[in-house]
Amino acid sequence: MKKNKGIKFIKGLAIIALAGMVITGCKKSTTTTDSDTNSSNENSFAQARFDEAGNISDQAAANSITSYRLSGNANNGSILSSCATIRFDTVNHPDSIIVNFGTTNCLCHDGRYRRGIIYITYTKPHYWDSLDVITLTFSNYYVNDYGISGTKTVTNMGRVGGYPTWNCTVVNGMVTKPASQGGGSYTWNSNITRKQTAGMSTPWIWYTYVYQYTGNSNGVSSNGNGYSALITNPLVYDLSCPWCFVQGTIDFTPTGHPMRIIDYGTGSCTGTVTVNISGTIYTVHVW
Repeated sequence: MKKNKGIKFIKGLAIIALAGMVITGCKKSTTTTDSDTNSSNENSFAQARFDEAGNISDQAAANSITSYRLSGNANNGSILSSCATIRFDTVNHPDSIIVNFGTTNCLCHDGRYRRGIIYITYTKPHYWDSLDVITLTFSNYYVNDYGISGTKTVTNMGRVGGYPTWNCTVVNGMVTKPASQGGGSYTWNSNITRKQTAGMSTPWIWYTYVYQYTGNSNGVSSNGNGYSALITNPLVYDLSCPWCFVQGTIDFTPTGHPMRIIDYGTGSCTGTVTVNISGTIYTVHVW
């Protein structure tokens, strides 16, 4: 990527999975540039939260009721917190799972606080069956005080090209920001294909799992600007990395602004991504 006037560091919301962002410094430019990364950051934050909700669903189905960890340990990388409860209902149809984090913030071992409920239904006799349709909805669900709502639908496509594959859509997704972050909300809709590329031989050892994502998303940012996003190189989601997304690129287009390129790197767990706006590179760090 071509750099213009050096590298600029900016403050933003979370831009990759399971992460928030912090500013690390800045370097002034002598020219006026389009530096608005608000909507691209919000898109990536929403994707991270809905992706991890899907992982919580998977791990609840496997009855993983241990603390959320992202590396090898006795808990096998389970996402669920010890203060969450899981309730299964296989009598009524469709079968359902309720994951309840309680009404007060629960500190999970990924360093995030969660509260509220995730409701999960599935249409096949077994959660992992091919063509199973899994639906997630939320009730007063918060991650680090960001409210998450909407409907996520996951369809198990079986093995495609030898890899377990799912089609994942989010409809009427919304993230509500806490007052400490200025309040307001933004919307997020997506149509993503998720392919598992590692960890198939070690079921329930979650930190061995690696996924690839392709597809697109769109929404309206908290400042009222519409946007669309297209994954141009598959995003690699590696559960052994605390920040999960380690590779891939997105072409991100806010209404009335030039396209940005969001680059997650080439596979290393660095905790940084870059946003290229008309040749100017913004580097964002994860905490």
